[in-house]
Amino acid sequence: FRTWLSNTNTLPLDRPGAKRILPVGPANAEVMLITAMASADDGDQPMGGDAWLLATRMLSAIGIPADRAYLANLSCFTAPGGKIDPGAMDSCATIARRHVALVQPKRLILFGDEPSRALLGGTVAQKRDKIHKVEGVRAIATFAPHWLIKRPA
Repeated sequence: FRTWLSNTNTLPLDRPGAKRILPVGPANAEVMLITAMASADDGDQPMGGDAWLLATRMLSAIGIPADRAYLANLSCFTAPGGKIDPGAMDSCATIARRHVALVQPKRLILFGDEPSRALLGGTVAQKRDKIHKVEGVRAIATFAPHWLIKRPA
């Protein structure tokens, strides 16, 4: 799957000069984390900088070491304006469902509205505080670390 992600030219939001960000982590992970897309602050990782530091602290709080997490983006590319347009969302959701099925994590955390909408059919505000199933995997939706850092209150 990673090879396909790194080589195919049919991914949503692919365009000339777009930088691909590939998922990282072990298959059969304790937890799979899905964010909308990498930001400029993330470097070559699906999530980096202060957001990844916060995510690792969140994982630690639930007893999961960061190296036991599989981290992926809903889109392998950044999009103009930092949002996935509705036309690409369905394609991203289909790919993400296949990704979850292949990784077979024990749990799934959806960070932010876009992964929540794509995989659960509603915003984080609508879907949080409930356990969902995505490809047979127990899943929750919560606010993205990038979002939380901008709103410390």
